[in-house]
Amino acid sequence: MMSVFKSVAMFFLFFALGGALCAYEVFDSKGRKFEFKEPPKAVSVSPAVSETICALGAGDCLLGVSKFCKYPESLSGSASGKAIYEALSKKEVVGGFVDADFEKILTLKPDIAVLHDVSADFLMKKFESLGVRVFLVYADGLENIAKNAEIIGSLFGKAKEGRELAEQIRRGIAGKRLLKSRPRAIFLFGNMAAGVETYAGELLQNCGFENVVKNTKAAWAVLPKEYILVSSPQAVIIQSDDESDFERKKSVLKKDAVWSKTEAAKKGNIFMMPTDLIITPSPRIIYAAERLRKIRAEMGD
Repeated sequence: MMSVFKSVAMFFLFFALGGALCAYEVFDSKGRKFEFKEPPKAVSVSPAVSETICALGAGDCLLGVSKFCKYPESLSGSASGKAIYEALSKKEVVGGFVDADFEKILTLKPDIAVLHDVSADFLMKKFESLGVRVFLVYADGLENIAKNAEIIGSLFGKAKEGRELAEQIRRGIAGKRLLKSRPRAIFLFGNMAAGVETYAGELLQNCGFENVVKNTKAAWAVLPKEYILVSSPQAVIIQSDDESDFERKKSVLKKDAVWSKTEAAKKGNIFMMPTDLIITPSPRIIYAAERLRKIRAEMGD
């Protein structure tokens, strides 16, 4: 009888030790430690976070997403793009960043919420008051797209896939000096220009342009007319939803009393950047880099 009790005790001891050995630790962008025995179930109200989770093959861990977490069908041609598109299209929608449906979120019973570490205070406090832990990832910045692939991969037990995706992103956005000169350029998102500390502004620099918005202190700047004249951009890249949207925006610039005097307008160096490629700081940024390099090559030296 004693041997039976010993066997049972050893079994439960082995089981307990096995569970401990399988546990893993991860750290979020603020250095806070989390410990899990298995990949956590999560909600995300950030399109970039949701896409990255699915790109890593961890879509099964994602219970709910925001109404803006939609992968463009135009990018679903590849196997990976199709997988992300299909994964996100099947997720429960839990509102948006500023109007998250917490009642619905609680019915999903997530282990964690994954948020960017900037402007997340009110959301973080709300989630934690409801008993949902918050895992923070890095905010704006080109390198942070790759870093987020790494820490999100570690979070969901996909550390190897996270490192591989991060390396793919870094290769895709790396600066390549194929041409000697750096045309002065402005990257417009509506009436705002991307500064050098934004992922879009950094990407412009990496792809062979001189981002003239570097002389302003704002990350996203509404440029004064005088600044546009003095900086004299040789190229203007406009974020546009489609060709008709681009043509409308280009026409407005060419008719403007100040923009029309720039070298970019005079030489016809006004280019389109599709919204689908640039609007989300996720692995799809690689496509935006390809587009910018193509634009730079078209301008020549």
